[in-house]
Amino acid sequence: MIATGSVRVFSHSELMDYQQMNPKALPDTGRYYAVLILDNPMDVTMQSGDGSGDDTRNVGIIGLPEDMMGYDGQKITISFTNTDGHWQTDVSLPMNAPRMHQVKVVE
Repeated sequence: MIATGSVRVFSHSELMDYQQMNPKALPDTGRYYAVLILDNPMDVTMQSGDGSGDDTRNVGIIGLPEDMMGYDGQKITISFTNTDGHWQTDVSLPMNAPRMHQVKVVE
């Protein structure tokens, strides 16, 4: 799969606000999250975090590996396969977004 968008690094509270979540839904972990905000929503097929198989969902953001925080503010294109990440199965950030373990930056 190929995805293009802008990388943004969010604090816990900023990501909660961006995803319009109730701030009381998750305690602040103090973590920062690298997220790819897609130019256009797309269907992503990824393995479920609980091991129940592949699932396809339409998303507007993709959770990136922590080592991509240096791309903050940059527009990039990434490639990945359905085994390079997983769908979350718990209540954690980013919500309703695939969590990538690795991606390849193409541009």
